[in-house]
Amino acid sequence: MKLDATQKEYIRDYIDAFDVKYYELREEFLDHMILRVEEKMQYTDVPFIRAVMDAKEEFGPNGFTKIMKEREKHLTQQYRKKYHAILRGYFKFPQILGSLLFATAVFVVSGIFEKPIRIMLSIVFVTMFLAGIQIVQSFGYRKVNRYPLLEMHIFYNTFGLAAIIPNLCMGMTLFKDTIDFGSPLLMVVFSIISTVSFMSFLSYRKLRKEVITDVKRLYFS
Repeated sequence: MKLDATQKEYIRDYIDAFDVKYYELREEFLDHMILRVEEKMQYTDVPFIRAVMDAKEEFGPNGFTKIMKEREKHLTQQYRKKYHAILRGYFKFPQILGSLLFATAVFVVSGIFEKPIRIMLSIVFVTMFLAGIQIVQSFGYRKVNRYPLLEMHIFYNTFGLAAIIPNLCMGMTLFKDTIDFGSPLLMVVFSIISTVSFMSFLSYRKLRKEVITDVKRLYFS
């Protein structure tokens, strides 16, 4: 037995009453509920409203909310693993050669200036700025039919991953009165930190590309 448009809209409104905020989950729940209600009405001859209630009970208490939180947690972990895997790749052969070259360039250029710390801060601010641009460029893929996409919501939360190292760098400048920023050894450390900061941005950029490609394919093709 197939449900008509009015019955499907009723189920959609019913799901909305449980504050399912993500487009992907709303559509997934809707498809599952419609299928189960059609089966129940065909094989058990129960009324439509009763079939809807029975289909919802199959998700268990707080089923929609529980699934939504589990998906958020799973996707967050998945993105973090991908990000860290990409970042580690820049410090493995052969990519590490480029990373070492970048760190060496930062060290050499820093030695030209009276206050080498400015080079590090410049790299930090640039990486933060570029990461912010990545966020802005993703705004057009945030929602489908006015509902947020789960994948994009979690992606925005990962902005902190790209900001951890830059924030660490800026935090170190709080001790500028007690640290000898002209020390060659310290500048080696700063060069490494600046390199990691820039590589963290490249990792974030690559993660964004993967997420946007997936979102485009599924929801904007």
